[in-house]
Amino acid sequence: MTRRRFFALVSIVSSLIFSVSGASAENPKPPKSISIGFIPGENPETLRENGAEIGRMLKDKLGIPVEIYVSKDYNGLIDAMKEKKIDFAFSRR
Repeated sequence: MTRRRFFALVSIVSSLIFSVSGASAENPKPPKSISIGFIPGENPETLRENGAEIGRMLKDKLGIPVEIYVSKDYNGLIDAMKEKKIDFAFSRR
């Protein structure tokens, strides 16, 4: 992942955290942790390793734990969102 893509991801996730948690610039209340789901667009093990790296970088930037979930397919990702196992989802295209 390029630095540009990483910083774009951090920006998007940060914005989503604030909007979902009800936080504002005056009263920031980030969640205790977040979980991000991915659909494999590559080897699932490679995605898991890359996702773990993304999680570590986001944790360093956001200051909260970031869990990574790799789904077998799109439907699995949707089910994980419905069951509140993940907070955000990305599909690599």
